[in-house]
Amino acid sequence: MRLSPTAAWMPLTATETFGVSTAAFVWVASGSLHRIPVTAVDAYVGGRGSLDVRGWGWLRLAAAAGADADVGEAQRLLAELPWSPATVLHCRDLRWAPVPGDAAAVVAGVAVAVVSAAAVEGRHTPVAQKEYHA
Repeated sequence: MRLSPTAAWMPLTATETFGVSTAAFVWVASGSLHRIPVTAVDAYVGGRGSLDVRGWGWLRLAAAAGADADVGEAQRLLAELPWSPATVLHCRDLRWAPVPGDAAAVVAGVAVAVVSAAAVEGRHTPVAQKEYHA
């Protein structure tokens, strides 16, 4: 992870857990920043997004919650669905709908992603971008 595009890389150890029957993930990472032990928890659970970053386990370095975090974390969940095929197949919280052009839209909470058949088949075909709202 980098704190800015020009900053040095910071090694992290991370674990991500996905919900299978419900749209959820929890990502927990740990590392050090200038010799300070840092832990980050990034999550989307129960339709709510959150981020909590702490130094020494108690000093809050960053936090996010509220409507913007809900959207951002729902978008992350959708972007990372390929890492959890069981969630794609069994999650009752995901809503799927056809989209013109051999594609489908998937909705998780307040975020929408469009998946093209070409992407599923491994072909990288440009797709016209549109903004969809849940």
